[in-house]
Amino acid sequence: MSARTEIVTSPATASHAGGPHIPPGTASRIAEALGADLRIADLYDDVGGPVYHLMARHDLSEISEVVTALRDTKGPVLELACGSGRLTLPLLVAGHQVTGVDTSASLLEALSAQVGRLPARRAADRLTVLRQDMLTLDLDTRFEAALLGLTTIGLVPPERRPGFLRGVYRHLLPGGRFLLTVHTPDIPPGEEEINTFVIDDAVVTLIGYMEPDLTGRHVAALSVARGAAPLLVTSFVHLVTPEQLTSELVAAGFEIEPTGTVRDHLGRPTEGNTLIIARRPS
Repeated sequence: MSARTEIVTSPATASHAGGPHIPPGTASRIAEALGADLRIADLYDDVGGPVYHLMARHDLSEISEVVTALRDTKGPVLELACGSGRLTLPLLVAGHQVTGVDTSASLLEALSAQVGRLPARRAADRLTVLRQDMLTLDLDTRFEAALLGLTTIGLVPPERRPGFLRGVYRHLLPGGRFLLTVHTPDIPPGEEEINTFVIDDAVVTLIGYMEPDLTGRHVAALSVARGAAPLLVTSFVHLVTPEQLTSELVAAGFEIEPTGTVRDHLGRPTEGNTLIIARRPS
């Protein structure tokens, strides 16, 4: 059984508008060295989406905190920028009714394909996926909780964050909560952080480049897989501090709840990750 899917054409690509770009630093030198042999795509479009899905499958950060925080939530949950289901699938296994929103057709297809293999009974019946722009979302349904996963708030341009946060507020029932995780990278201005992973049959090199003015971080992933041309996928993440985001949430009408540390699957605190829980007043 497959998840219910609604395809809505949207001219924007939600939180990842603008298409692929070549970040400065190592990513730029890779592009220059490989030239026409290199494919370049946005991390979240239909070409780059499979690379994102590959990396997300092995990222277990914040899952435990999110499932625990929503343990007593009985009503529907809205997951914004749900991607291929890194958080969606654990929520379905926990018994929640989830509406997942994303603009990437390939990622939503990957999500729907995985739901049928879940051990949870009738999980597919509890999932609705919408291909829509989360920045212009306007649904009739009101939710008991909304969720925005790790780093995703950084894909929202700063000038659009106030309107986006008010939009989330409107989609919540009175007393409903909004969970979002903020990542504060520890990369000096104008410098890079580079990590290489072997995932399945691919070697993925993840490159983070910090803008000198600290306004944002370029993200690039070079994927070299057996039998495929090298692929460079890129994105840009606007930086926002937990304090700044908390202030903007309050301005949008939310009340802020105490939160704890985000931990990895071994229970270790993850560097620079802060889970914020905001509540629409009853």
